[in-house]
Amino acid sequence: MFHSGLWAVFARRRLGDQAVVLTYHRVIDEQRRPRPDSNPGIIVSADTFDMQMRALRDHLNPVSLADFHAHVEHGKPLPPKSCLVTFDDGWLDNYEVAFPILQKYKIPAVVFIPLDYIDNNIMFWQEEMLMWLTTLLSAGDADSLQRLASLLNKHESAASITIHDIRAHVVAMKDSSDDVITEALQSLRQELGKNGEPAHYNRYLNWQQVKEMRTAGIDFASHALSHRILCRMSDERCREELQQSRTLLEQQLGEPVRAIAYPNGDHDERVMRKTREAGYTLAFATTSGLYSQADEPLSIPRMNVHENNSRDKALFLCATINLL
Repeated sequence: MFHSGLWAVFARRRLGDQAVVLTYHRVIDEQRRPRPDSNPGIIVSADTFDMQMRALRDHLNPVSLADFHAHVEHGKPLPPKSCLVTFDDGWLDNYEVAFPILQKYKIPAVVFIPLDYIDNNIMFWQEEMLMWLTTLLSAGDADSLQRLASLLNKHESAASITIHDIRAHVVAMKDSSDDVITEALQSLRQELGKNGEPAHYNRYLNWQQVKEMRTAGIDFASHALSHRILCRMSDERCREELQQSRTLLEQQLGEPVRAIAYPNGDHDERVMRKTREAGYTLAFATTSGLYSQADEPLSIPRMNVHENNSRDKALFLCATINLL
């Protein structure tokens, strides 16, 4: 479709009155860094990201958060084939790897940051749990594998456990309560962390890096405080996550913050109502699709980008306009 010219025809038609919002998480230079403990579905390699930003510059019209906000709230027209680049979570690699590439191609972007993780050394529970469980797998001895099998409820097949089994276990844990997840992590830390953490690359931005990127034109917005799912919280806790994250970010940046990306994309009518009450006028989800001005501004769809759905230019550009 791309090489025949049909992509350009579809792009004009599909994006005539719509915009595409792309979701990135991690951009990894794997030749320089140890492999991170993140799901492959949130990782793009540095070379792939460079290709993608060049493709956006050449074939679409990247816009800033301010431009997108003016379009959504005030009806200001966007250029044809508009695209907004977003990052969730505020990973350190956004600064070390993605930021120079964005500057290279002069691509505006917005990073949604969970305030509890900025400028400290804690990890998301998914990455930490996968890190500890992978440590047992890497040890390879019978006792470690048997302990891992017990944790994964695979008692009869300890020797055949793979990284895919561990990833599946972590994904399944997403349905558990916060208390269950916290207890499981504390147990792993006590059992396996006696000699410190294994080497990893699961860190987040600090405020100096945030402010440097902001000075260079990268926008920042809220991703709540704890990155826990808002739908599962009490009214009071949900309100606190929404309001305090916005207040703290405004204090650090010295400018209004009116946009948020829901942690994990999860939201419902209650969360949307509280998001509006907390002063946000834009809220980004993880549902796939294109955005038109008739859509709900507190449930903006986005296209998730990762290595497997975007490894070459044609595939990436087809994915951006929801053709795959």
